[in-house]
Amino acid sequence: MSRRDAPRRRGAGAVDSLTDTEREIVRLVADGKTNLEVAAILGLSPRTVETYRLRLMRKLGIGGLSSLVKYAIRHGIVSLD
Repeated sequence: MSRRDAPRRRGAGAVDSLTDTEREIVRLVADGKTNLEVAAILGLSPRTVETYRLRLMRKLGIGGLSSLVKYAIRHGIVSLD
């Protein structure tokens, strides 16, 4: 089974599977940053950020941006402060 065919993971185990870059992108997006802003902060192209974001959502089994924000809050990647 290829990595692409691997089952979607949710919960604490999925958080542990995130790379540092993926975790940072989730944090920045959940904080309300646009792909362009995330790209500037991390020194990436906006297209690369978009690709990361789409792969993250697939990896975590999340269907939309609001769900990604909820996921980040629930798993301590961002706080409501």
